[in-house]
Amino acid sequence: MGYHNHDYIFEQFDGDYLWDILAENTDDRFILQLDTGHAALMGEDPVELIYRHPGRTASIHAKAYSTVNEEAVIGEDQLDWAGIIEASETVGGIEWYILEYEIENVDPIEALEACINNFKAIQWG
Repeated sequence: MGYHNHDYIFEQFDGDYLWDILAENTDDRFILQLDTGHAALMGEDPVELIYRHPGRTASIHAKAYSTVNEEAVIGEDQLDWAGIIEASETVGGIEWYILEYEIENVDPIEALEACINNFKAIQWG
């Protein structure tokens, strides 16, 4: 079992982030599927989130995030993809990445092809 985050999970409840409350009150086998776009939207650093709960990020919902170009694809956005991949591969417990692109008025096949190509080209480690 697991949880795919949306932006509201990074709100606080009694001074603690709901994301951390969920992680700290579930078994280590409970997957925290990190959606990079939703996390970044709330001002969170996906790299730090992966390091915060080692072994819990078996799946990443890889989504671009940019405040300057809403049509940015992975690798052409503002996220530290090398850092995200390194954290996922070294401490996160990653098993698979799910690439997503959901911007209307952009050809989804072309955008996903760009995301995949850029993701594969990222140098890390």
